[in-house]
Amino acid sequence: MASINRHMSGFLSVIFLLVTFSLAESRLYEDFKTFEQHVYDKKTRCEIHKLDKVSWSESGEKGYAMNCSDLRLNNTPKSYPPLNKTRPHLSPPLRLLNLSHNTFKTIKNNSFVNVRNMNSSDVMWLYLNFCNISFIDSNAFVNLSSLINLNLTGNNLVNLNSFGPGVFKPLISLGNINFYGNNFTTFEGLGTELKFLKNLSGLFIDLCENCTFGEGFETLTNLKNLSLSSFTDNSCNSPFIYNDTFENVSMIERLNVGNCNVRKIEPGAFSPLKNLMHLDISYNEDLEFDGMNTALFGLQYSTTLKILNVKRIHSLYGLGVMLTKDNMENLKTLLVLEELYMDMNKIEIFQESVLYPENTFPKSLSFFALSGNRLSISNYTLRLKNVTSVKILDISRQHLDYDPFLFEHVGHRNALPAVHDSHNLDQTFHCNCSAIGVICLPNNITSIKWRKSFLWLEIEKMHNNLPFMLICGATSLVQLDLSFNLITRWNGHILGLDNLNDLDLSENLCGEADPDFFKSFPKLRILNISGNSLGNAFTEQKASLLFQNLSKLNVLDMSCNKLKVVPDKMFEDISNITHLYVSGNLLTQWNSSLEKHRCLQMLDLADNKISRLEKETLTYLDSLTNESCYTNITVNLTNNPLDCACPNLYLLKWIRKSNIFVRVNSDCSINAQKYAIRNRTELDAIIDLLENDVCKVIDKPWITWMTSVVSVVCTGIITISACFLVHKHRWKLRYLYYSRHRRHVVEGYDRIFQYDAFVSYAQVRSGFLKRVVVPMLEETHGLVTWVYDKNSLPGISTAENITHAINNSKKCVLLVNREFLADSWCEYETNMALVESIIARRDMIIVVMMEPIPMLELPNYLQRLLLSVRSLEYPEHGQDENTFWMNLADEINT
Repeated sequence: MASINRHMSGFLSVIFLLVTFSLAESRLYEDFKTFEQHVYDKKTRCEIHKLDKVSWSESGEKGYAMNCSDLRLNNTPKSYPPLNKTRPHLSPPLRLLNLSHNTFKTIKNNSFVNVRNMNSSDVMWLYLNFCNISFIDSNAFVNLSSLINLNLTGNNLVNLNSFGPGVFKPLISLGNINFYGNNFTTFEGLGTELKFLKNLSGLFIDLCENCTFGEGFETLTNLKNLSLSSFTDNSCNSPFIYNDTFENVSMIERLNVGNCNVRKIEPGAFSPLKNLMHLDISYNEDLEFDGMNTALFGLQYSTTLKILNVKRIHSLYGLGVMLTKDNMENLKTLLVLEELYMDMNKIEIFQESVLYPENTFPKSLSFFALSGNRLSISNYTLRLKNVTSVKILDISRQHLDYDPFLFEHVGHRNALPAVHDSHNLDQTFHCNCSAIGVICLPNNITSIKWRKSFLWLEIEKMHNNLPFMLICGATSLVQLDLSFNLITRWNGHILGLDNLNDLDLSENLCGEADPDFFKSFPKLRILNISGNSLGNAFTEQKASLLFQNLSKLNVLDMSCNKLKVVPDKMFEDISNITHLYVSGNLLTQWNSSLEKHRCLQMLDLADNKISRLEKETLTYLDSLTNESCYTNITVNLTNNPLDCACPNLYLLKWIRKSNIFVRVNSDCSINAQKYAIRNRTELDAIIDLLENDVCKVIDKPWITWMTSVVSVVCTGIITISACFLVHKHRWKLRYLYYSRHRRHVVEGYDRIFQYDAFVSYAQVRSGFLKRVVVPMLEETHGLVTWVYDKNSLPGISTAENITHAINNSKKCVLLVNREFLADSWCEYETNMALVESIIARRDMIIVVMMEPIPMLELPNYLQRLLLSVRSLEYPEHGQDENTFWMNLADEINT
């Protein structure tokens, strides 16, 4: 018995030791995992940022953001970097957590529980987009009780089986959830999971084919914003929207079904939406206006719908469209419609009956956008006055090849009586809307935007003192934007705009302006004439008369007008100016008197050639600080070659001591050495150098000075001559040097090139080139490209690499943007391509404008280039990109 007890005791001891060892091993394993996780978290390199302005406001003006995106994480971290004392501008708690662009695949239970350096209940924004997530466990979101925005865009959540039961239950504060780009195959049962989100106001999800919102959605009584628009091309594909699609979401106020390839919407589809205030069915190119009319049947006589967006519901590449009375049958019944967007629909003309008083647009319509169409002159212009409710009209980007207000038969103008008083239209003129030269507008219209429409117009003085144009019904018109057109001469009268407050004539390539033209706008407060060529028009003789009728003017923009001199009396009659912009001109000095302008707030002289300001100007500016209207005064001297010589020391001291805020970002030279003026410290250093060193130097004997001057002059003449010759032929010399061993001459046969295209781009856009340009040209269109980041040969200089590549490429494609203009290597590549095209006698350069840049902002070599070579414009809208790449590939292959 004792033996058995001893054996049993030994056995129990072994068991105890095994259990103890197992527990110790388990604890060691857990400690190792904790250590491993800690090391893993250290490698995540999460970054702390401040919140954007909107998030900062919504979070009660406290908190910070944690960015852990694109770190190849496989699991959500259990530890984040602490908010240390090196960031005094940030304060807890953690409000925004960005975990996007990782590879979680599954969001596991308790992913946000017991996380180091983060209180999960404080997080208000959580980004889990593009994380390859295919399943979310039931308790994944535990502790996220304050979350108001959840972004699950671009994952693999396809149906109800992608979620554990009750997964959204902890998100008691959630207001918006984004499911875009998940390719849901059905909404069946989704409502039963979302029903826990009592505060849900916004749902963003791609509309799938034959998908309807089931009964579970009825409980989401706070759901106001439902967006079913496509996140990426073809991710939203629902050719038909049926009568029962929205039966259970009758509470929504904003519905977006744009860019979903919709071809037909059944007449009763929108009938349940009794609270709908904003409807967007744009970018469904197969819907057309007939389909729009059918879709609006369910909203007839709606007392809630205020905004309707039907942009681009016709094919951009189809035939021109006529808007008919039948297209408007249901639209005109909308009782409270205020904003209507019909942009980019290829509308060329309105059927006359559309603008009859009984068939016109809703009486409540106040904003009407028709930009990007093809409107042409017709009888409908005579009936525009019937749309009496419209206050704001946008008809920009009408790509006409003529101006509808320019009439060939000017001899018919004798039907108008002679002008005696331009301010007494009722007595002097008869507003016959069918007469040539007379335009009738709706009486309530306040703003017209007609920019970027290639309007070609020369406003001339007519014989017998007749006006060039009479505009009737414009008594309420206060804003007119005609920028980026071709209104090249401003010499005559446009009468009827006496109440205009804001006129934008910028970027019209105008070279002539007569004082009589500005007499037409006596109540003007804002005038923008920048981006023209009025340098020679503002002469000393015209200066005192130019703005004499604009006594109420507050803002005047004359930037980029090639002004070499601003006459002294130019601004004499516009003493109420508060903002004066004269930047980007050729001014070498500022002599214009502003003594009468006592409320000036901004004087912009940037990007000129001004080296100094006179003491009288500085005294005037200082005196403004004593005026009752004084707030803040800014003088912009950025990018002017300020003189740092001793005679100009007073200006530098004034900049430092004055109460006027002076922007200075320039370079200056002292004793042939350049000094930068970027901030207060650099300015103080220059002033101290001048005061304590340069300006105290005692003159040397005149003989030494004379000898030095003669030597310098002679040396300078020789150097300048040599430099001039080298500079004149610099690009050809560089080309010959770098291509000396590599140039091939092939006689008798067409040249065989190693590459189809050499691509020149700004280095900061290398990511765009890698993601978009190279795949489109090489993979989609089968071209062979030379790109520096992937084709340059090691051990060879950059210049030789470039020259060799251009020499062996069929075409050279220049991707021009503002970064391109600032990149010296891009300039080098452009000039090497020019030399190659001249020497080889081949047309090889293709210019691609990646963004709109005014011609005056382009360097001279690029302006000349655009006049002689082929150029393309990168499209503003993603839908046009395929056509662009096809056109570019064709240009390369030609």
